Amino acid sequence: MAAPRQPASPFLQPKISRRRIAAFVCSTVLLTLILWRIHPERLGEVLGNIRPLPALAALACVVGAAALLAVRWRWMLQLQGVDDGYRAAWAGVLVGNALSAALLGALLADIAKSGWYSRRHGHAYSAVLLACGLDRVCGGFGLVLYGLTTAGLAVVGGMRWPGSWKWNLPTNGWVLGLGAITVLLLTVAGLVARRKPQLLTGLQNGRDRIVQAWSLLHQRPKRLAAAIAVSFVANLLIGATLG
Repeated sequence: MAAPRQPASPFLQPKISRRRIAAFVCSTVLLTLILWRIHPERLGEVLGNIRPLPALAALACVVGAAALLAVRWRWMLQLQGVDDGYRAAWAGVLVGNALSAALLGALLADIAKSGWYSRRHGHAYSAVLLACGLDRVCGGFGLVLYGLTTAGLAVVGGMRWPGSWKWNLPTNGWVLGLGAITVLLLTVAGLVARRKPQLLTGLQNGRDRIVQAWSLLHQRPKRLAAAIAVSFVANLLIGATLG
């Protein structure tokens, strides 16, 4: 007869996995970067002046926009043969927004988001990254449509445009600086490609995959139109939160 099993000691609990520790550290770093970028010394002042009803309306607009972006993101994943459900797409949008707020620009955020999603759900990194690219393209079309619509309404409403634009050194300086860095990087990439032609093969393969992914979307005009419409409505909701 087997001896009765002794109850497990409360001191012999399983250790916390390294993945959870890494997730906690990354979350702490991201939150710190976000707080640093939004000037925490002004956060208390802003929170003190919040009115409940407008704040709730703005929160509803943000949640609604994120829900629509999750639909668009899932559509782009489906074009690459990836579909983990709406909840996974929703989580991907939240992670992408957090990374966009913490990192320098959407490009780095998309690269990190693709790596996170592919590892979490076991998909090819290239497929998820292409879905990110298609998602950005549809978002760009929606943003252009939103800008043209608001500009047209402003003209119809009799809005007066400024006679001259003033030079804003912080803003325009950043734009010029990023433009110069982009030109420099493209020049360096061209020189490296000339010295190592084998790199061109990889670039051409990547270009072919991008063209193929866009062809899949272009062959589904209803899905493309729906994605642009979703982007337009999401921009309306985001614009509503800004007043």
